[in-house]
Amino acid sequence: NLILCCMRGSSNQQENMETLDLARRYLTEDGGVVAVDLAGAEALFPTESYKNLFAKAKEDEIPFTIHAGEAAGAESVECALNFQAVRIGHGVRSTENPLIMQELADRETALELCPTSNLNTKIYETIEDYPIQQLMNKGIKVTVNTDNMMVSNTTEARELALVADTFNMEKKDVKKLIMNGVEAAFTTEGIKNRLRARVDTQFAKVAGIRG
Repeated sequence: NLILCCMRGSSNQQENMETLDLARRYLTEDGGVVAVDLAGAEALFPTESYKNLFAKAKEDEIPFTIHAGEAAGAESVECALNFQAVRIGHGVRSTENPLIMQELADRETALELCPTSNLNTKIYETIEDYPIQQLMNKGIKVTVNTDNMMVSNTTEARELALVADTFNMEKKDVKKLIMNGVEAAFTTEGIKNRLRARVDTQFAKVAGIRG
């Protein structure tokens, strides 16, 4: 499936609207364009500036995720929630505001955490500082992702192993992270059921999460 990505910037409003229009024209539940996103320099171009863009996405019934709460703080996550994003890219700085964390939990909004990427961009100095457990303990739907695999030189398996080893996670915790990804996927319930079954089968075979 494809997510079409709008970009933050000072002079690309037309291009972003064209991206929305393409998403609307080719939108499908599975096997094509399934959502839109917003990425780019969050600190330079605040999420609030894209209110009209996502109002249009909502009007056109296009699902969307928004990169927020990485280079900018919890207020960026709050904007994404106000726009009714069903997923939020990164979102780690929601930990700066307990009310925002509670809102994420209450709405069951998925966070697309990217540990290695956040270390590369110096959001956190060490993996031990990474707030994944804090977010999980608040009942937030946390997923673990690669972000840009080429830039971060990582894979999904490495990212899961990184957080599992660092925070001594049990097998059930890692399974929960993966299942959260299934639940948050922009796809049909039929595909999700197949994925759930695969995860259950694989974890039934695994004696441990390391190695």
